[in-house]
Amino acid sequence: MRTPLTLKYTLLIPSFGLLFSGCDITDTSSGSTDSPELPALAPEEAAPAQSGGGNAADEIPLNGVVWLDTDISGWAQTSTLNARVNGATLQLNHTQARQWPTARTRASDGGPLNGNVWILVNVNGTWHAATWDWMRSGQTSKGTASVRGTGGHISRAPLNTFTPRSGETYGFMVSTPARGAERTINERSNVSLVTWP
Repeated sequence: MRTPLTLKYTLLIPSFGLLFSGCDITDTSSGSTDSPELPALAPEEAAPAQSGGGNAADEIPLNGVVWLDTDISGWAQTSTLNARVNGATLQLNHTQARQWPTARTRASDGGPLNGNVWILVNVNGTWHAATWDWMRSGQTSKGTASVRGTGGHISRAPLNTFTPRSGETYGFMVSTPARGAERTINERSNVSLVTWP
Protein backbone atom coordinates (compact mmCIF):
# COMPACT_ATOMS: atom_id res chain seq x y z
CA MET A 1 0.00 0.00 0.00
CA ARG A 2 1.33 3.42 -1.03
CA THR A 3 1.64 6.11 1.63
CA PRO A 4 0.55 9.67 0.86
CA LEU A 5 3.30 11.95 -0.41
CA THR A 6 3.54 15.30 1.35
CA LEU A 7 5.70 17.97 -0.26
CA LYS A 8 6.82 21.16 1.51
CA TYR A 9 8.00 23.81 -0.91
CA THR A 10 9.01 27.40 -1.23
CA LEU A 11 8.18 28.97 -4.55
CA LEU A 12 9.74 32.25 -5.61
CA ILE A 13 8.61 33.87 -8.83
CA PRO A 14 10.91 36.90 -9.27
CA SER A 15 9.12 38.39 -12.27
CA PHE A 16 5.96 38.77 -10.19
CA GLY A 17 7.61 39.35 -6.82
CA LEU A 18 5.58 36.49 -5.31
CA LEU A 19 6.77 34.20 -2.57
CA PHE A 20 4.84 31.19 -1.35
CA SER A 21 6.32 29.32 1.57
CA GLY A 22 5.32 26.43 3.76
CA CYS A 23 2.48 25.18 1.57
CA ASP A 24 1.61 21.49 1.78
CA ILE A 25 0.62 19.41 -1.22
CA THR A 26 -0.51 15.90 -0.57
CA ASP A 27 -0.78 13.33 -3.35
CA THR A 28 -3.13 10.55 -2.28
CA SER A 29 -3.60 9.00 -5.72
CA SER A 30 -2.69 5.34 -6.02
CA GLY A 31 -0.07 4.14 -8.41
CA SER A 32 1.20 7.58 -9.45
CA THR A 33 4.94 8.00 -9.68
CA ASP A 34 4.86 11.61 -10.93
CA SER A 35 5.61 14.55 -8.70
CA PRO A 36 2.49 16.42 -7.61
CA GLU A 37 1.66 19.51 -9.67
CA LEU A 38 2.03 22.89 -8.08
CA PRO A 39 -1.20 24.86 -7.89
CA ALA A 40 -1.78 27.28 -10.77
CA LEU A 41 -1.78 30.96 -9.88
CA ALA A 42 -5.08 32.74 -10.26
CA PRO A 43 -4.85 35.73 -12.64
CA GLU A 44 -5.15 38.22 -9.79
CA GLU A 45 -2.25 36.54 -7.97
CA ALA A 46 -0.07 36.41 -11.07
CA ALA A 47 -0.20 40.17 -11.64
CA PRO A 48 -0.72 41.98 -8.36
CA ALA A 49 -1.82 45.61 -8.53
CA GLN A 50 1.10 48.01 -8.41
CA SER A 51 0.96 51.24 -6.47
CA GLY A 52 1.78 54.40 -8.32
CA GLY A 53 -0.63 54.42 -11.23
CA GLY A 54 -2.90 57.36 -11.89
CA ASN A 55 -6.07 55.40 -11.17
CA ALA A 56 -8.18 57.91 -9.26
CA ALA A 57 -10.32 60.24 -11.33
CA ASP A 58 -10.19 64.01 -10.95
CA GLU A 59 -12.99 65.02 -8.61
CA ILE A 60 -13.74 68.12 -10.70
CA PRO A 61 -13.49 68.57 -14.49
CA LEU A 62 -10.31 70.40 -15.51
CA ASN A 63 -11.53 71.74 -18.85
CA GLY A 64 -13.04 74.90 -17.32
CA VAL A 65 -10.32 75.63 -14.76
CA VAL A 66 -8.53 79.00 -14.83
CA TRP A 67 -4.81 78.19 -14.42
CA LEU A 68 -2.91 80.89 -12.51
CA ASP A 69 0.30 78.94 -13.01
CA THR A 70 1.16 76.51 -15.82
CA ASP A 71 -1.86 74.73 -17.31
CA ILE A 72 -1.12 71.12 -16.39
CA SER A 73 -4.52 69.67 -17.32
CA GLY A 74 -2.91 67.79 -20.22
CA TRP A 75 -0.05 66.34 -18.17
CA ALA A 76 -0.07 62.59 -17.61
CA GLN A 77 -1.77 61.58 -14.38
CA THR A 78 0.71 59.13 -12.92
CA SER A 79 0.16 59.65 -9.19
CA THR A 80 -2.88 58.94 -7.05
CA LEU A 81 -3.56 61.54 -4.34
CA ASN A 82 -5.75 61.20 -1.28
CA ALA A 83 -5.81 64.61 0.43
CA ARG A 84 -7.24 65.22 3.91
CA VAL A 85 -6.85 67.57 6.85
CA ASN A 86 -5.62 66.09 10.12
CA GLY A 87 -5.47 68.78 12.81
CA ALA A 88 -2.99 71.42 11.68
CA THR A 89 -1.64 69.22 8.88
CA LEU A 90 -2.83 68.83 5.30
CA GLN A 91 -2.04 65.23 4.36
CA LEU A 92 -1.08 64.91 0.69
CA ASN A 93 -0.37 61.20 0.42
CA HIS A 94 0.37 60.41 -3.21
CA THR A 95 1.96 57.45 -4.88
CA GLN A 96 4.82 59.20 -6.72
CA ALA A 97 6.18 61.19 -3.74
CA ARG A 98 9.54 59.39 -3.93
CA GLN A 99 9.51 58.38 -7.59
CA TRP A 100 9.36 61.73 -9.40
CA PRO A 101 12.84 63.07 -10.33
CA THR A 102 14.25 65.99 -8.38
CA ALA A 103 14.63 69.50 -9.75
CA ARG A 104 17.76 71.65 -9.93
CA THR A 105 15.97 74.09 -7.59
CA ARG A 106 16.63 73.17 -3.97
CA ALA A 107 14.97 73.90 -0.64
CA SER A 108 16.50 76.59 1.55
CA ASP A 109 18.50 73.89 3.37
CA GLY A 110 19.65 72.34 0.08
CA GLY A 111 17.17 69.45 0.19
CA PRO A 112 15.84 67.94 -3.05
CA LEU A 113 12.52 69.17 -4.46
CA ASN A 114 10.46 67.15 -6.91
CA GLY A 115 7.10 68.86 -7.19
CA ASN A 116 4.58 71.57 -6.48
CA VAL A 117 1.39 71.43 -4.48
CA TRP A 118 -1.75 72.99 -5.97
CA ILE A 119 -5.01 74.32 -4.63
CA LEU A 120 -8.18 74.71 -6.67
CA VAL A 121 -10.66 77.27 -5.38
CA ASN A 122 -14.14 77.96 -6.73
CA VAL A 123 -14.46 81.73 -7.22
CA ASN A 124 -17.93 82.85 -8.34
CA GLY A 125 -18.65 79.51 -10.01
CA THR A 126 -15.25 79.11 -11.73
CA TRP A 127 -12.44 76.94 -10.41
CA HIS A 128 -9.03 78.66 -10.20
CA ALA A 129 -5.84 76.60 -9.79
CA ALA A 130 -2.56 77.83 -8.33
CA THR A 131 0.58 76.38 -6.83
CA TRP A 132 1.37 77.59 -3.35
CA ASP A 133 4.51 75.71 -2.40
CA TRP A 134 7.19 73.20 -3.35
CA MET A 135 7.22 69.55 -2.31
CA ARG A 136 10.41 67.82 -1.18
CA SER A 137 11.18 64.37 -2.49
CA GLY A 138 9.15 62.01 -0.30
CA GLN A 139 7.14 64.79 1.36
CA THR A 140 3.43 64.07 1.80
CA SER A 141 2.17 66.87 4.07
CA LYS A 142 2.03 70.62 4.57
CA GLY A 143 0.94 72.72 7.51
CA THR A 144 -2.60 74.05 7.07
CA ALA A 145 -1.32 77.56 7.86
CA SER A 146 0.65 77.52 4.58
CA VAL A 147 -2.53 77.10 2.50
CA ARG A 148 -3.08 80.78 1.69
CA GLY A 149 -2.47 83.54 -0.76
CA THR A 150 -1.26 86.05 1.78
CA GLY A 151 2.43 86.06 2.62
CA GLY A 152 3.58 85.27 -0.91
CA HIS A 153 2.35 81.68 -1.18
CA ILE A 154 -0.04 82.51 -4.05
CA SER A 155 0.93 85.72 -5.81
CA ARG A 156 -1.67 85.94 -8.58
CA ALA A 157 -5.18 87.40 -8.27
CA PRO A 158 -7.83 86.44 -7.37
CA LEU A 159 -6.15 83.96 -4.99
CA ASN A 160 -3.40 86.30 -3.77
CA THR A 161 -5.58 87.20 -0.75
CA PHE A 162 -7.09 83.73 -0.32
CA THR A 163 -7.49 82.13 3.12
CA PRO A 164 -9.37 78.83 3.55
CA ARG A 165 -12.73 79.02 5.33
CA SER A 166 -14.34 76.31 7.43
CA GLY A 167 -17.02 74.35 5.59
CA GLU A 168 -15.80 75.27 2.08
CA THR A 169 -14.58 72.60 -0.33
CA TYR A 170 -11.23 72.93 -2.12
CA GLY A 171 -9.38 70.79 -4.60
CA PHE A 172 -5.79 69.69 -4.03
CA MET A 173 -3.30 68.26 -6.49
CA VAL A 174 0.44 67.66 -6.72
CA SER A 175 2.60 67.79 -9.83
CA THR A 176 6.17 67.71 -10.94
CA PRO A 177 7.71 71.24 -11.04
CA ALA A 178 5.28 73.66 -12.69
CA ARG A 179 5.62 76.87 -10.68
CA GLY A 180 8.34 78.48 -12.79
CA ALA A 181 10.12 77.65 -16.01
CA GLU A 182 11.99 74.65 -14.62
CA ARG A 183 10.66 71.22 -15.63
CA THR A 184 11.66 67.62 -15.00
CA ILE A 185 8.90 65.40 -16.42
CA ASN A 186 5.35 66.63 -16.96
CA GLU A 187 3.25 64.53 -14.58
CA ARG A 188 0.54 65.18 -12.02
CA SER A 189 -1.85 63.55 -9.59
CA ASN A 190 -5.62 63.54 -9.65
CA VAL A 191 -7.55 66.38 -8.01
CA SER A 192 -8.73 65.37 -4.53
CA LEU A 193 -11.50 67.40 -2.84
CA VAL A 194 -11.34 68.37 0.83
CA THR A 195 -13.96 70.16 2.94
CA TRP A 196 -12.04 72.52 5.20
CA PRO A 197 -12.67 71.82 8.91
